[in-house]
Formats: sequence, structure tokens, C-alpha cells
Amino acid sequence: MKRILSLALNLALLFVLTACAVENTEDRAGSSQTDAPEAGTAMLWDSSSFQLLPLGYGGQVEAMAVNHGKLYAVGQKDVSLSLASIEYGLEGGEVTFEEACPLPLLESIAQFRVSGLNCLGSKLYLLLSPPEGYGNPYSFYRLLIFSGDGSLEESMELDLGPDAFVRDILVFPDESFCIVCADCLRTFEADGTPHRVHVMRGKLNQIFLLDGRLAVQSIDSDSSIPQLSMADEELESFLPLELSSQLGPLVSCAGSLEGPAHLNTGAGLFALSPDGAVSQVFDWRELTGEYGYNYDQIVSLDESNYLLLETGSGILSHLHIEQIPASAGS
Repeated sequence: MKRILSLALNLALLFVLTACAVENTEDRAGSSQTDAPEAGTAMLWDSSSFQLLPLGYGGQVEAMAVNHGKLYAVGQKDVSLSLASIEYGLEGGEVTFEEACPLPLLESIAQFRVSGLNCLGSKLYLLLSPPEGYGNPYSFYRLLIFSGDGSLEESMELDLGPDAFVRDILVFPDESFCIVCADCLRTFEADGTPHRVHVMRGKLNQIFLLDGRLAVQSIDSDSSIPQLSMADEELESFLPLELSSQLGPLVSCAGSLEGPAHLNTGAGLFALSPDGAVSQVFDWRELTGEYGYNYDQIVSLDESNYLLLETGSGILSHLHIEQIPASAGS
């Protein structure tokens, strides 16, 4: 009798559970049909590339900059300093390049080495370091400022000391500028008068303009964690910039006078807004089949066109990115 009663109770319980399961399944099915958000349009990346040789065959590009429809490239050609410009046009998302035009340089600086290149307005700023053994006990760095037509407008000597180990130059909207050294940032007035020396906490990695303001990424010596900081408008102090998502150590940067900057981490290209919002533009492996760690310089022509300089190369690669609805790409 007890066995019969127990069996009856188990059957009743199984019936109740089965009924509840069927009811819950029907509820979920109804919910998925009425409450689920509409699927977003899938996007595909379309890329194509071609190559530029701004210094010609055998030339090695060491730095590049773009401004007002002109690309500038500087480096070594036939063991001498070489500088060239290339005009480009943008229309309908497409870019076209003209023939490279060599820019004349004085014979007296033919053996100088490239320390940095930057554009502002219609001017080009080329920072040079003297060749080894030049001068006694050391020589001044040379800053050359070219006008829009490529003619030399100004030349100034900068006393940075014998152990500056200069890595780059960055020019601000008011024509003051910053020189990146191995362990500090040196800011100058537009006429070359020294302004401040900033010794950063951690190892200096990359500097760039973000909406016209100086941004610096440094790497903590103990934790190896990257920290991004922004300078105030007077270039007197730096404050950490809170990011919406963490960025790894930067490989190269395309700064901006207005709006977001574009940052290459080697894994992807990211857009960084002045408020700290980070969004991925593309993933290198998905887009090109390889990582982007070898592109130590990148410049943005517009939101769809980039120029990349591979380390130790004389070739610039053009990358065109276009978002295409999945239906159009299939």
C-alpha cells in the first residue's frame, strides 16, 4: 500500500513539474518573439592598400607628417638627408597621390640625423640632431621650419645638452612646441625660448595631440601598467585621463588638433575622444591578417584613409577602410 501511495505521489509531482516546464517554455518563446531587440546590421571591413616611395628606390623614410593636402617624408637617401613632399586629394572616400617632389636642403646639414617631423598650419617642422663627433663638446640641435611652398622659413639652434636622446617633436596650435627626450619633455616658446622641463613618472612611451592638447602615455616602472595623462592649457602640469577602457602600450599615434586621436596598440587601431571614450576602429588581424606592431608611425588623412610606415622601410602603405552592410558585402 505504501509503495502504491509513494508511486502515486511521484507521478503527481512529475505531472506538475512537466506542466510548469511546458508553461515556462511557452512564456520564454512568447517573450523572445515580442521583447527581443531588433538585430543590428552586421558590418564588414573592406580594405585595400598600395605603396608609396616618397624618397624613391633605396630611400629609407624615418618620419612623416601630413597637413593641408600634403604628405611630407624625411629620411636617408644615398647616405644623405632627404626630404620630399607629395600632394594628395580626397574625394568620395578615395585618395589620390601626385608624384613626389624633393625639397632642397643645405649641404651643411646633409649628414645630420632625423629626430622628429611635425606639421602645423602650412608649416613643416624638422628637428635634426648633429652627426656623431660634430662640434665640441656637443652641438646644438637644429630646428628647421619650412613654409607651405617648401622653402626654408626659419632655422634655430636648441641647446638640449649632450645626453638628451631626442625622440620626437610636437608643435602646438600657438606654434610653441615640445621635444620628447628619453626621460623628460621639454617645452619651448614659438621663438625657441625654453619654457619647462617635465620629468614624467615612469618611462615615456608616446606623446600626441588630443583635441589640440598634449597627451602623454608613460609606462609605470614597477607594474608596467600604461598611464595616459593630459597637460593643462599652460603646459604646467599633467593630470591622468580616465579612459572608458584600458589601452595597452602604444606603438604609434595619429594625433588631432580637433576631435579624437587614433592610436595603434599593435593589436588594433583605436579612436580616443577628449572625454576619455575609447572605441576600436579595427582589429589588425581581422583586417590585414597580421599584427600592427611593425608600424611605428601612422598618420590619418581622414576617418577612412591612413598612411602607415613600417619600421626600417622606405615604403608607405595606404590603408582604406570602409564599413559595408552585410547584405551588400555578401
